[in-house]
Amino acid sequence: MKTQVLRIRQLIPVLVGAWIALVGLWNVPGALAADTELQSLIQSEFQRPQALSGWGLVTGLEGTGDTGRNFEAALQYATLLKNAGAADDTTLPDAVLKEGNIALVQVSASVPLANAGGMTYDCDVVVGGGGATSLKGGRLQITPLRLAYMDLVADGWKNDDSIVGFAQGNLMVDETRFPTRATIRSSRDRAQGAQLLDLSASGLLEGLRAKRTVIFDIVNEANRSAANTNRLVSAINDILLEDGYVDLARIAAVGQIEIAMPENRDDAFDFAGWIGMLAVDFRALEPPATIRWSPAADTLAITGNCLLLDAGISIGDFAITRLDPERQPTQDNPRIVREPTVLMSTSETPSLSLLNFCKQLNRLQMPADKQAAVLEALVEIGAINAMFVNTDEGV
Repeated sequence: MKTQVLRIRQLIPVLVGAWIALVGLWNVPGALAADTELQSLIQSEFQRPQALSGWGLVTGLEGTGDTGRNFEAALQYATLLKNAGAADDTTLPDAVLKEGNIALVQVSASVPLANAGGMTYDCDVVVGGGGATSLKGGRLQITPLRLAYMDLVADGWKNDDSIVGFAQGNLMVDETRFPTRATIRSSRDRAQGAQLLDLSASGLLEGLRAKRTVIFDIVNEANRSAANTNRLVSAINDILLEDGYVDLARIAAVGQIEIAMPENRDDAFDFAGWIGMLAVDFRALEPPATIRWSPAADTLAITGNCLLLDAGISIGDFAITRLDPERQPTQDNPRIVREPTVLMSTSETPSLSLLNFCKQLNRLQMPADKQAAVLEALVEIGAINAMFVNTDEGV
């Protein structure tokens, strides 16, 4: 692994407002400060967006719609709409169903099935048979959406249990670049976008609730390696062991974790929510870095990298803060001079890496001995998943 050596010999005054004075993190144990709720690290399969699709009919085109056999297919689909009771001669009169004015299209949307019915989502519309040349000015008539390919059947889809949603609305078309593709933007108006049905009482959701294992996806792509997946499984099993559950979690695939339902639980939705509320030590997700400090040689060597957790320290005239507020001028002190600062993340999710943090210290021209003291303090409070080694000790 590449080793980076930092040598800094000049000192400038570095005075920063102390974050520790604001929140008193000195009194928080390192392990507790590193605990992170699982819902910010993983999401259950019930939250995973599902691809829905269906065939629909676009009306309102001005000569740019389907022609020939494609028009005949679109006209047949319009008949299915009427047979299913989704349209009649008022919404689809013969005057509308003219060659060149309608188009058969494929509709797709990405929707989490566990969400409440009635919510709307964006959806995409693409010319199905290739006969239409542009969808500009068109409107998608009400279209059933399924989890799989929709078969056009003679009796329509009036009582089809495989339907999980509908889509309809006015099309947004980039006529210059992609005239045969369109988007429907969702809105509070249920007649605009893809709308999920209320599936709470359906057999589909009941089947999901009855599952005895739940798959969880690791949210952050940077944590989806085989090593980090294994570390997270170990961390989850450790925290579940405190409730008396042994080895419920295992690796389903790289970046995916399968957790078995305990015998005393019977609702997979409820179980997935309970898992999300558990907290683990986030540092277990990454291999530790190594910080080697030699006072005699005045060198600081860092091997590896990791993320810093939000923390506050104060070493001499240096402090770390995640806030850099503007101080208000007063009559006695009308001139405000802003001081150099090292900014941490403003959220609970770490966003500053060890090496980038050292680059900030380098830009502040902090000497190597002071950098070493800062890094050692961060290691001691558990803000860095690293080992600090004084290479001169014992010499």
